[in-house]
Amino acid sequence: MTLYKLRQTKMWGDYGTILTGGLAKRDEQSGLLHLERVGPFAPPIMLGYGPTGRISLVTQAFREKLVAANFGGLDFKPTIKKHIVYLRWEKWDRQQRYPFEDPPGGEPENYITEAEHSEKASSEMGEIWELTVPVLATCRVARKERYRLSLYQPQTRWYLTRPEENHGGLFRPPGNSHHLFIDETRRAWFEREAEGWVEFEDVVVI
Repeated sequence: MTLYKLRQTKMWGDYGTILTGGLAKRDEQSGLLHLERVGPFAPPIMLGYGPTGRISLVTQAFREKLVAANFGGLDFKPTIKKHIVYLRWEKWDRQQRYPFEDPPGGEPENYITEAEHSEKASSEMGEIWELTVPVLATCRVARKERYRLSLYQPQTRWYLTRPEENHGGLFRPPGNSHHLFIDETRRAWFEREAEGWVEFEDVVVI
């Protein structure tokens, strides 16, 4: 059995993390995420951070692809686009070490917090959904090891116990980390449909 952990494609350090994933807070009454990010472009899948840990977000178009691909057991919650800043960052060269345009004051969050909301960007972005995947109780994180391919290419090798449950190829282990894992049969699908916005970390099944 071959498994992989999904991670957001890395670019521009913390600047790239903010541009791809944005900021999120959960409304205490509704339980829905309030999103603050740049737009109108959003990656098809966004593996970012929320108020209590990692969150997974998808666009409307990518949600439809996930449903059509019959992953099974997926749940989608609507989100509230609270503060969307107009910035065509997706046109910048992702191969460069630094982003084409620095945020005001130099802090990554300032791409969002130091700019006005754009109703045009929010409308053109379309719906963004919070994705929840099945939890496989028998597939647990035993340990993980960090290593580097080069100075700017940190990697993590994950050790997971073999899942015994039937699953659709996209899942997470129990616990609060909310990392997403896929099996070998689904890697080609994500390589094609995620359009270069995800990478795959090694997993050793024990």
